[in-house]
Amino acid sequence: MIAVSRAGPSMSQLLVRDLAPETLERLKEQAKQQGRSLQAEVKRILEQVVKFSAGVVGRTFLPERVRNLLRHDRVRIQGKG
Repeated sequence: MIAVSRAGPSMSQLLVRDLAPETLERLKEQAKQQGRSLQAEVKRILEQVVKFSAGVVGRTFLPERVRNLLRHDRVRIQGKG
């Protein structure tokens, strides 16, 4: 379960329940390695995922599309040579 609440005018809180113990331990270890608190590490991860997903939402990179993009790049590069 994930619960969201407002802590102030611009800050929200997020509660994640039923997180696997192994996941929590890995997050703690990752935070320690990066010199961050657990909260700061989870916040950084969430922000990165949201930022990344905003750039790819709606795009479909099917194998055919990838082949066409690569072909287009090859033609473009060969044209410069």
